[in-house]
Amino acid sequence: MVTVPLGKGHVRGTRIEDFDRDGRPEVIASCNVDPSDLYFLVDFGKGRKPRVRRLYGAPTFLWDLEIRDLDRDGLPDLIGSGWGGTPRIDFKFNNGAGAVRLVGSLWPLDPKQEGRRGYGISVGDIDANGLDDIALADGQRVVIFQGEPNLSFQPRIALPDLPRPVDVLLADIDADGRDDLLVVNDHPMRDLREDLAVLRNTGTGIVGHKFFSVGAGVQSLAAADFDGDGNLDVALACSLGGEVVILHGDGTGDFGREIRQATGTFEAPLDLERHRAQLERYRADPAACVKGEWGRRGVLEGVERGRRDLGSAKTSYGTPVSALRLGDVALVFHPSELYSVYGLAIRRDSPFAETIVVGYTDDLIGYVPDPKAYETGEYSALVVPKILDLPPFKPDVGRRLQATAIDLLKRLKD
Repeated sequence: MVTVPLGKGHVRGTRIEDFDRDGRPEVIASCNVDPSDLYFLVDFGKGRKPRVRRLYGAPTFLWDLEIRDLDRDGLPDLIGSGWGGTPRIDFKFNNGAGAVRLVGSLWPLDPKQEGRRGYGISVGDIDANGLDDIALADGQRVVIFQGEPNLSFQPRIALPDLPRPVDVLLADIDADGRDDLLVVNDHPMRDLREDLAVLRNTGTGIVGHKFFSVGAGVQSLAAADFDGDGNLDVALACSLGGEVVILHGDGTGDFGREIRQATGTFEAPLDLERHRAQLERYRADPAACVKGEWGRRGVLEGVERGRRDLGSAKTSYGTPVSALRLGDVALVFHPSELYSVYGLAIRRDSPFAETIVVGYTDDLIGYVPDPKAYETGEYSALVVPKILDLPPFKPDVGRRLQATAIDLLKRLKD
């Protein structure tokens, strides 16, 4: 993993595009404050950091970023939304060498009205005339700027009766050849779930509001055919709760099955007292440590490696867990060989009618046994951790993993 600091942080959005047409994609990143800039991240390579080049200093607080060939010259251009006293859209044209120049700025209707900001933008062809249009969510309504042949944009459509619109996407969700409008509406209480409004484009106007409850703190949305059925689906990334919500489109502008995903970290408790006792016995007489809890001779040094890798202050080992909701069915994923008593308990206590508990091998922590396995010195409890260079877990590790899984499932159910 490579991390690259930009400005003073506050990175709001990223896009990937071969902007300078050198055959290699760049990352274009926007920072919305301190300062409000666009950056190029170029020359990516394995094991090295990319070079960073400041692309453009914006006069507004950048919020969202789109890439589109507005002037039809075969080069991608940039469209950015933000605010600086008033909501605005800036668009910049590309000269083919990765440099841009500011061409123009747009303001929504009534720009002097307080409390409005330029939040999410999307570019599409809402009137199906072959010209790009720009939709902007400003926190109180959605404004659509319709493109004209001279590369100007006019604010011809305003949709004021939406609750706190903060992000927008133009996509043909009902497969009729016309871009429809999807709008994320922010909740005034940030920790509560937001909704997605779907407005269909009939060709004579934008009609209807159908709302779908999604996650809290939606940061971005995208449309693609995720399940390969030929219909557009919608994915929403939610920062509060750390989940991705996927709504499966049925091709009519409606959504059927809902996929929601939540992730977390399970802190497996380490039995450091037992670990220290094992170390003392092993150092005192390694030749005697050959049976029972020590396993075969080839895993003896795992006790020492575990101590070095984790450090003396480490009291738990963090490992990722996740849960997935498919309508009324939930799946829980964990990196262990979980004793069945805990898998059955997760199914019993799950808020879903059907729950499937799945173990996988990424970041495998070995067996998660019951307390009796530690009392009797079973292979699963005392030998396997040495193979994985880990200290033994505390006997209540299974109950703790069970509780973590139930918490994830409850997050999906709320």
